[in-house]
Amino acid sequence: MRKALAPLLGDGLFISDGEIWQKHRSLETPMFSTEQVAKYSEIMCQTTDERVATWSRYQPGQKILVLPEMGQLTAEIICRSLFGNQLGTEQAASVIQSFADYQAAIEQMDINTFFWLAELDTGFRQ
Repeated sequence: MRKALAPLLGDGLFISDGEIWQKHRSLETPMFSTEQVAKYSEIMCQTTDERVATWSRYQPGQKILVLPEMGQLTAEIICRSLFGNQLGTEQAASVIQSFADYQAAIEQMDINTFFWLAELDTGFRQ
């Protein structure tokens, strides 16, 4: 997973270990204090309430594609939490599409590349 996530996350907290992990952990700890998490929960609730209000304007029986809606909601919450401003529907859709494209690209990666075996001569030929 590290090889697949590294282009997206760099050497951040989620895929690092040892000294690098410790450095990132100490820098990021304040973002997860009790006060900060309370602020995040307010953003999550407000953004979710806004999405529910949007859904309530749909006609009864109208179908909602839940996957893109939840993707947009998630992207909006992350943007507001990290940057303090609204992402907006079009920009959220762009972020979601970019992430979907990235996921599709890493799913096409062969098993040798995934496990960093491409650099080794394994003797296996297709």
